[in-house]
Amino acid sequence: MEKINVKEFALNQGVSLEKLIQHFAEKTEPELEEETQTIEELYEQQIKTNVHEVDSPVLLDERVIKEVSSKGLLIAAEHLDGEEGEIFIDANQVDFDKVEKKYLVHLGDQFHYYFMQNDKQSNFFLRGEQLLRQLERKMNIPTEKILLPPHTFQFLSGRGLTIRIDHPKIENLFIPKEYVFIDKVSQSVSVELSKNWNYYFQKEARTGKRKPPMEHIKGADLLKLLKSQSGVLDVKMTRKIRYANRKATLSQTNEYATQLEFLRKHAIHNVPELNQKIERRVENIQQLREKLLLLKEKIGEYNTVSKFLVAVNEYSFILEELQSPFANKTEIRKQYHQELSIYNQAIKELEKRGLSSTIATEKVVDLIKENQLHEKELRQELRQQEQQLQDFQHIKEVLVELREEDIKEQEKERIQSQKSEQEK
Repeated sequence: MEKINVKEFALNQGVSLEKLIQHFAEKTEPELEEETQTIEELYEQQIKTNVHEVDSPVLLDERVIKEVSSKGLLIAAEHLDGEEGEIFIDANQVDFDKVEKKYLVHLGDQFHYYFMQNDKQSNFFLRGEQLLRQLERKMNIPTEKILLPPHTFQFLSGRGLTIRIDHPKIENLFIPKEYVFIDKVSQSVSVELSKNWNYYFQKEARTGKRKPPMEHIKGADLLKLLKSQSGVLDVKMTRKIRYANRKATLSQTNEYATQLEFLRKHAIHNVPELNQKIERRVENIQQLREKLLLLKEKIGEYNTVSKFLVAVNEYSFILEELQSPFANKTEIRKQYHQELSIYNQAIKELEKRGLSSTIATEKVVDLIKENQLHEKELRQELRQQEQQLQDFQHIKEVLVELREEDIKEQEKERIQSQKSEQEK
């Protein structure tokens, strides 16, 4: 027994390695001891996370942590469609900062972090960089907005901005459109960056079919580089912005045409009718979410019942042995003490629910699958309703904006008319 090699961390806080060896030696059953250390202390004492240079450390606020255990953290996150969810971060990627009294997670920017569903990993995930930016925004970690030196402006499209730097050589560094800001008056471009975010670029421009490899740079280093660039005048800058604006105007015209077709399709003739459509979608979404919540509880209950039925079927042989006239009942009860405890508990839980222990497990499994399929259909319907709501709300914003522009234009015409009359 002295050669036993079990990590005490794996035994959780309730049983120490010393006591376990003692129980083995004395052939007695282990008993849970009182917990003597907190989860925070557990993370403090474990071997610190081996951080890769691309990993991004994030100190988490309590508002984003849903659950803490010795296995890791369950944190709140949003799917790409905005739906709330939860992502599990393994303990190997978590430390506890004694100074800040907060959990520190190390996120790999290219790593996939999967959403949890019914205590299991789903097929939906966020890349580490997406999760990092989402968490920092939720915790209001400040970003930095910097005016882009003119000569670094490479290409502007509907997707975002591509920049370049001569020294050191940086080509094709892409920044998504949500972090790009164009001042049409000063004809300047600003970008929003964060020191902890990750960016990728190429050291040389693409030539022919050969595509240069992507290199990594942290936001802090990118900010330093951009600040160190002199404001060399680029006469092409204005033309680039004007070209981008023309494309944006054309895109906007196409968008207006699409929205007009959308309004005709849904038989919407005025703003009140549009408001009615929005209210109806909001109600539908609320009802669907309530149905999904009830369905989730229902599936969870079926899963629980299934576990009880499995336990009853698995350990029913012990009852058969006990009913034998030649059985040593005391020895059997001692040998299967834990199994009998699980069996009896399962029987009690089934009786509490008014269910027979003879129900076929397969029948319950079929009900679970049937409800999971229904859940999938409801989620699909929910996504459609949410998309329609988003479309309606966007059209309303455009209509309000156009109305405001129309009022401003009328006001300009009125002022101009007054000036003309005064001049006469």
